[in-house]
This record gives sequence, C-alpha cells and structure tokens, in this order.
Amino acid sequence: MIKLSTFHKQLLKNEKGFVFPLIAWIAIMLVTAISTTVSLHMNNMEITKQNFEQAKIETILQMGTEELTEYISETPDRAAGELKLDYPYGNVIVRFQTESSNHISAIFWIETTNGSVSKKIKHVLLKNES
Repeated sequence: MIKLSTFHKQLLKNEKGFVFPLIAWIAIMLVTAISTTVSLHMNNMEITKQNFEQAKIETILQMGTEELTEYISETPDRAAGELKLDYPYGNVIVRFQTESSNHISAIFWIETTNGSVSKKIKHVLLKNES
C-alpha cells in the first residue's frame, strides 16, 4: 500500500479551504485559455477569408487590365469609354481615358461573387507594336 507523506495527509484533511480555490483557479485558467484559442481561431478564419477576397480582386484587376489593353489595341481611335466585364470571380466596370498613344488612365470598380467591392485607379502603358 502507498504511504502518504504527512504533508499530503494534512492537505487532504485541511478544512481551511485550500483545495477548492486551487481547483477553481485552475478551472478559470483553462476556460480562459480555451476561449482565447477559440477567439484566435475565429479571427484567423476571418483574415483568411479577407486574404482570399483580396486575391480575387487582384486577379480580376489583372484580367481586366489585359482585356482593356486588348480592347484599346483593337480600337486605337477610341479616346475614352467604359467596359463591363464578367469573370468567374466577379464583375468589373472599367472607365478609361487615353492620355497619349501608349498611356491609358483607368478606374476599375470590382465586385467579387461574395460581395466585396473595391475601386482601383491604374495607369496602363501599352506595348508599342513596331
């Protein structure tokens, strides 16, 4: 049989209330740690969602820029205008104005399929076809 030391015997027979506050303190620390972990996980999920939306917006911006440069190169006499483009990740409205023969200023209004909206102003340099 296991013999308990006198300290352990006194701790178990202590009627002055040492064990309950210790257990309560440990329980409070565990609950605090668990709730903090859950909160951090929820925040990380939201950050991941926002990063994914930002990647969608950047992808739509690149695709819209390419389509704008193709449109301008096909219709070089066009000085200004508006394009409405639909993509798998969302929609974009491009308003553009030709600044010179190889420079375009454009405003992109981008809306993703999840409803995120972004406005980007971009200056596009056209490639010289020589």
